[in-house]
Amino acid sequence: MILPQDRQKLLDALLWSSIFILLFVISFYGSRYLNISLSKLGVEPRTWQGLFHMPSMLFVHATPEHLWNNVLAFFILTSTLFFFYYEIAIPVFLIMWVFSPVILFVIGRENVHVGASVLIYAEFAFLFFSGIFRRNLNTKRISMAVGFVYGYTVWYMFPIEQQVSWEGHISGFICGILLAWFYRKQGPPEPVYRHEVEPELSDEDPFWLETIPAKDENPTLSDLNSE
Repeated sequence: MILPQDRQKLLDALLWSSIFILLFVISFYGSRYLNISLSKLGVEPRTWQGLFHMPSMLFVHATPEHLWNNVLAFFILTSTLFFFYYEIAIPVFLIMWVFSPVILFVIGRENVHVGASVLIYAEFAFLFFSGIFRRNLNTKRISMAVGFVYGYTVWYMFPIEQQVSWEGHISGFICGILLAWFYRKQGPPEPVYRHEVEPELSDEDPFWLETIPAKDENPTLSDLNSE
């Protein structure tokens, strides 16, 4: 059950991820319908043209399979980022968008690199390592969940398939780790349990002891007769 104060956070998270996914889909199928190639908008490392195409590489995908694999992962990870890290999600996302392609521009092969996977790996690394760096129970839960679902993707940071931009995956992963360390003191707060906020019982008047009224030192005549 979602608390009322979390409802707006969830709506914002879903809206943010849905807008980008819509742009991914429109870019891919629109270019196909108009018979336009968008591959020139990808990052070509260490070239002037690639330098100016770093922000646009997210919206270019090679095949429908490439597109929809990224759409699902992007939706889950982006929504998770914006819901649980609501206060810092926008700057974290924008920095990932800008600096992940910068790393790729430096270390990438001389080829055209496209796709949103560079940002997906940055989000995955940020969510996973935030739980490790912060040692917060809430972030640890997020870290374990993300690692369980997407832990297998670390294999695609190695050159096991030549057509896959494994350098882009590494670039996003490095960026995510650096951001997780930089923002390690911000994010979801520690959970507060009920026993931590209830007032402590006083030892001077414990509830399990009954209060016995003291006898009057100067008894009345009626008190003496009753005895």
